Amino acid sequence: MTINTVAIALALLAAAPAAPAASEGEVWALARKANSAPAYEGYLLRFSQGKHSGKAIKAFYRVQNLPIPKGPWYHPSPYPSGVIVAPTAGSDTCRPPFFGEVREAAELEQGRDYLAARVANRPAGFQAYIAKYPDGACTRDLAYKLRIRREQIDRFRPIAGFGPLAPHPLMPFSILFTVDDYPARALRNRESGTVVAGFEVAEDGFVEGCHIVQSSGSAVLDQTTCRLFVGRMRYDPARNRAGVPVRSSLSHAFEWVLPPR
Repeated sequence: MTINTVAIALALLAAAPAAPAASEGEVWALARKANSAPAYEGYLLRFSQGKHSGKAIKAFYRVQNLPIPKGPWYHPSPYPSGVIVAPTAGSDTCRPPFFGEVREAAELEQGRDYLAARVANRPAGFQAYIAKYPDGACTRDLAYKLRIRREQIDRFRPIAGFGPLAPHPLMPFSILFTVDDYPARALRNRESGTVVAGFEVAEDGFVEGCHIVQSSGSAVLDQTTCRLFVGRMRYDPARNRAGVPVRSSLSHAFEWVLPPR
């Protein structure tokens, strides 16, 4: 290998981006390095009961020159600046036309557009629907979602030095779906299987653009997976090296198992 080749190889190695932190130890190391209240709060958002949570709580107060409280209020809020973790309130207030029902063509088109906007879950799609159907059956529902998203984007603010970070789920995948979510049609037909869904995590932690990477073999299970996952799942978003929230792409497998008869 010539000297020039070595120099080029070393330059490429130096320019290669660091792998985003994902494990608890890696995130704790970033928080300690940043040594700020938002960084410690960011660690606690991901690992509120983690190995270093006690030290993070003390450091959270110490860097602000605040006395450490005693008692049940000792733990700082695990959700910085009012981060919404639970499913969005009012997300199921609209009932679009079911395609098996006898409806006018215009109603069916409106229902299709609404379901498409919900699964994509992008503010631009909400705005397009509201503009197209200002008096539509589902317009109030999407206007509410749009307001929540506008408020939420301001809550995940940059944290200097707290990055790069991979996105982190804010709830276990195991509690996303219950037996009550099993589509009635899939139950009647005894349909089951594993769905692999691809999606994006936006800068505000919401899931967008869900699509099927690997089908379960059941269209209704595939569609239900994306609809429920987008509506319920929240993430602490990825951050770049400067600690600024950024969009990221992920995929995850979900298994639908038929309950006992």
